[in-house]
Amino acid sequence: EKRGFYIAEESRSNYLVTFLSLSSSLNMDYIDFLTETPGEDSKDRTIPYYLMDYSNVAKNLKGLGYRYLHLSSGWAATEDNPFADKVYDVFKLNEFQFVFLRSTPLRLLMPNERATTINYAFEKLQEIPLEEGPKFVFAHIEAPHPPYVFDRDGTIIANEMYDPSGKQWTIKDDYVEQLQYVNKKTIEVVGAIVSKSERPPLIIIHGDHGTDVSFDWWNNPTKEGLDQRSFILNAYYLPNGGATKLYPSISPVNTFRAIFNYYFNQNYKLLDDKTYFVKIHPHAKHVF
Repeated sequence: EKRGFYIAEESRSNYLVTFLSLSSSLNMDYIDFLTETPGEDSKDRTIPYYLMDYSNVAKNLKGLGYRYLHLSSGWAATEDNPFADKVYDVFKLNEFQFVFLRSTPLRLLMPNERATTINYAFEKLQEIPLEEGPKFVFAHIEAPHPPYVFDRDGTIIANEMYDPSGKQWTIKDDYVEQLQYVNKKTIEVVGAIVSKSERPPLIIIHGDHGTDVSFDWWNNPTKEGLDQRSFILNAYYLPNGGATKLYPSISPVNTFRAIFNYYFNQNYKLLDDKTYFVKIHPHAKHVF
């Protein structure tokens, strides 16, 4: 708030798992149709992954003359983007190649890819404002999500794989350590973007879901568990009056609707802010 951000203090994610949440946010709409196609029992992520690659937000902004710059996350769905004008990737290996190398003695020579990818994103975000012309920059930074690889000073403390049981969420001391480092880097990025931008930038910082209060919130949902999983940070830097169109409970599905309406004179109707519970193991293997 001291840096001019509007904090939507009552904001929740629209979905409780990343691939559904980002698909919805980047397309400014709910994705209920997936219950029909491919069907409510399907484990196929092809459509939501396609929606992230070729999102309506990116299409709209490219149509308005913006270049789309994408920062690789290291996670399959946002690791690359064929629709982007430029992809920043500190590694040129894909997720499969990393898994393969980790199964060989070469793993002893590999850097911590998670820590390296996260640090690279923070560094690159401070440089991108110097590129000419209007640009839409998307960075999906997988922290403070576990596994926890940083302490509060940014020292790399682990090179562990993600534990699909969800138990890593309960290691609170490690979570707090990594969170302090991520907070510090985020503030640095915000300062650099604002100070280096030729024109006042628009900055959106939001979580795609909250934390896990239990190992199996998807099998045994409780009010406490779903509140914890859905509450998110949703912060907006919208200069020249843009924040007047926001409200405490705005959710990511309405973020770009409000932005396109105010800054580009478009006519999107704001949707009801809802959170959908989908009974699906968030870490289950899915068909692509």
